[in-house]
Amino acid sequence: MPKLQNAVIDEIFCAIEVMFHDIESLQFTGETHTQLMWPFIEYAYETHTPMLRNLAVDRLAFGCSESVFMDMVEFLPTEVVVDVAKALRAGIRMCAEDFYFAEE
Repeated sequence: MPKLQNAVIDEIFCAIEVMFHDIESLQFTGETHTQLMWPFIEYAYETHTPMLRNLAVDRLAFGCSESVFMDMVEFLPTEVVVDVAKALRAGIRMCAEDFYFAEE
């Protein structure tokens, strides 16, 4: 099961990277940015799964450009914005492997 879980983490990272690239290249409005990312953010926060929450925060903090984040910030819940600010302050950018499950 850990191999499958790790493959899903890789796919999530890839999908978010593609989404942010599309946002940048198509120059959507801030509300559209949030609509594209919101299902994942909402799921990560509502399931109270720390790993998914940390992944969402990391991708918002380090996976998108400052201009995209600034367009999104007014549409994000305060809790998400605070978590992103904390991640930026800590300055620890994570990669997919940081979220991997141990394979036995």
